[in-house]
Amino acid sequence: VKEAVSVPVIGNGDVTGPVAAAHMLEQTGCDAVMIGRSAMGNPWIFQQINAALQEQVEIVPPPDICQRLTVMLQHIKKMIAYKGEHRAMHEARKHVSWYLHGLRGAAEFRRRAGSLETFHDLEKLTQDVLEENQTQKIIEM
Repeated sequence: VKEAVSVPVIGNGDVTGPVAAAHMLEQTGCDAVMIGRSAMGNPWIFQQINAALQEQVEIVPPPDICQRLTVMLQHIKKMIAYKGEHRAMHEARKHVSWYLHGLRGAAEFRRRAGSLETFHDLEKLTQDVLEENQTQKIIEM
């Protein structure tokens, strides 16, 4: 495809991390890769892929639980500022589920996330997640 067109070609599909991105670029010869669902609740994926493709010696580690939940809270606060609390919290439920992926007790936390009404509810859920996972240092991705 790349040789047949004069526009940049962007690869898409199953780009789940640095290895998959490098594989797609190598196998297809595309100019760039597009990240889809793998970025949901995982905004660090872009930095991790970029570091790997730049062959940086320092590997970007996955975020710890506190980093992950801090970014989640910041994300939802920005949604509230833009859309108002009622609408934002309704939409935030799906985002919260992505951020909780891989945590101990995630199924129960996702169930609770489905009924979030206020930012205060989210803060309580976040505290419960931290307490449940206090011994888990790094999220398994």
